[in-house]
Parts: sequence; structure tokens; C-alpha cells
Amino acid sequence: MAKNTIIPLNRLYARLRRAAPYAAGALGMIYLVIHGRDAANQWPHLAGLLRPSDPWLWIVSLLLAAGNWLLRIAQWKTAAEYYHPLGWKDAACQQLKSFAWSAFTPASGGEWPGKRWFYRNPRGILRAVSHQQFVQMGVTLAAGIVALQPAWWLWGSVAGVPLVLRIRQVTARKVRYWLHLTALALLRYLIFAGMLVWLLHRLHPHLPVAAVAPKVALYYLWSSLVPLAFVWDLPVKGSVGLWQFGSLGYSAVEVAAVVLWMWIWNTLLPVTAGQVLLWTRKNCGYV
Repeated sequence: MAKNTIIPLNRLYARLRRAAPYAAGALGMIYLVIHGRDAANQWPHLAGLLRPSDPWLWIVSLLLAAGNWLLRIAQWKTAAEYYHPLGWKDAACQQLKSFAWSAFTPASGGEWPGKRWFYRNPRGILRAVSHQQFVQMGVTLAAGIVALQPAWWLWGSVAGVPLVLRIRQVTARKVRYWLHLTALALLRYLIFAGMLVWLLHRLHPHLPVAAVAPKVALYYLWSSLVPLAFVWDLPVKGSVGLWQFGSLGYSAVEVAAVVLWMWIWNTLLPVTAGQVLLWTRKNCGYV
């Protein structure tokens, strides 16, 4: 009886997990439509604020997006090098190709099999992918918790006790490895979160950065908890952004424009580069 009960529950969980991105995307679209019904007359005002002809908008966006992806490649190089030698060129190729695959899977799940295929002996590769994503998610969650809880030092102390106890039990090489991954994840978070803060501040210069930054941290916290795929990225993040930034006075059109701009630079362009590599470069390292 227990066995017959467990199997249907496992199937139900698998179906719910597959349906979650679609449900989240549909809800996001409904939320945006409801709150953006009267937004058509705001586009001329938005164009004046963003000023697409402003070269600094393009230059700063390019530099920050490039920095974000350079650090993401460095994260993968650090994680993979713990198990296999890996140069910068092959690390970039592997990261971009696997991102092009994983962008169409919920929660970047395609990175696990995608990066494994680059190695004849994939020992440790699945762990490396897990470490890379686990540390980045940890930084995102920590920033969100700080935004939710002003007494951040209390959370840090509670979380730091088991961490210190754990560090005492591992080798010095392993400690350096985790510290390196954490530093890269933190710097990368500061870059892509800083890009969003900068774009939002351009729209409403009268709002202090100290008011916008916590909302950005909460935006990334809530949107990271939904297993997104490429096709649902915009509606879900747009609805979460409207929920967070709307309380500061941002309109649906402003939020949609900023989220779209971030998506183009940090998702669409890397996916396109990865697709080009899939067609033009057959090898990325060992295979």
C-alpha cells in the first residue's frame, strides 16, 4: 500500500514541478495586463527619460553586462578547475553554450547535462555546476534576507556559526575554493543588481539609492525562487518588478522597459552568442 501511494505522489510532484514555470508565467502575464491597462500614454514620457539616443545608456549597459558575464565565466572556470584543468577560452565557450541550452529549461536545469557533455571523464563536473549555482543563489538569498531584516548582523551570526565549524573540518585548498567562488558570486551580484539600481535611478532621480537598492534585492530574491525558463522570464520578472517597484511610484511601463532592457543585455544576447557557438564551434575543451 505504501509503495502504491508513493509512486502517484512522485508523479504528482513531477507534474507540478513541470507546470510551475507555465503557471508562474501565466500569472505574471495576467498581473502585468491588469496593472498596465492605462500605460499606453506613458510611452512618450518613458522615451524621454531613458533617452535611447544617450550613448552613456549603451556604454554603461554594455560594460556592466560584459562584467556580469565575465564573472559568470570566471565562476565556472573556478568551479571546474577544482576537478579538471580549464582555460579561459574553453570556459567561456562552455558557459555560453550551456546557457544557450539551459535558458529553455526551468531553473537553468540544462546546465547539469550540458556541461557534463564537454568532458570525456566528467568526474566532479555535476558537483562543480551545483557549487556554482548554489553559491550564487546563496548570495541572492542573503541579500534578500538583509533587505527583509534590518538586523542583518543577527542573521549573519546565526549562519556563520555552522559555517565556521564546517570550515575547520575541510582542507585549506577547499576553503580557498569556496571563498573564491563566494567572492566572484558577490561581485557578480553587485554588478547586475547595480545595473538595475542605476536604470531605475535614471527614471526617478529624486528617489534615493538607499530606497531603491533594498527593493532590487527583494526583486531578485522573489524572482529567483520561481523556476523560470527563457520564454517566461519576462512576464514573471516583470510582474515581480511591478510588485516591488510599484510601491516606489514606478509605473507598469517603466518597470516593463527596465526589465526588458536587463533581459536583452544579460539573457538574450548571451543566449544568442551561445547559439552561434553551438553552430560554429564544435569543441569546447575535451570534446
